[in-house]
Amino acid sequence: MGSHPDFALDNSLMMGFYEQIAAKKGVLVFDLGSPGDGSHQPKAISNIAKQFPALEVVVCHLASPRRHHKIELTEALQTMKAENIHFDLAALHHKVRPEDYPFPTAQAFINLAKNIAGSEHLMWGTDAPSTLVQYSYQQLLDYQLALFSEKEQKMVFHDNAQRLYFS
Repeated sequence: MGSHPDFALDNSLMMGFYEQIAAKKGVLVFDLGSPGDGSHQPKAISNIAKQFPALEVVVCHLASPRRHHKIELTEALQTMKAENIHFDLAALHHKVRPEDYPFPTAQAFINLAKNIAGSEHLMWGTDAPSTLVQYSYQQLLDYQLALFSEKEQKMVFHDNAQRLYFS
């Protein structure tokens, strides 16, 4: 929540806002920050998804784990595992810095997410242009591409985002 006071993402005032998004068949996107931040509220995201099962929810940056957050990421993914909750993988390599290409911790976190949430709930991303400062677009693609079968690649690199944002 950065420059604003912390508040529960699933409070009654916000639930009215989500209800309006659901009624318009919108997609609700959260950048939760990292574990330990006041905005990192996996339980609230789970509550929102349960309250509005037709509302598609996307959590940015795979819930923003840092290199030492494997346990926290595992718990967050288990808490937020739901049919209508999805995760983008943008800037994950940046979250686990300093780590060199091909970002083994980021790759391990993606594999963890694949095993818990499933590839049908993951979407590739870069967070470009800021993430292009140190690595090429091709590297940002390749380090994730290698983790998925051909069928999963189609979902993660196209179909999931197409279905959520453009259908």
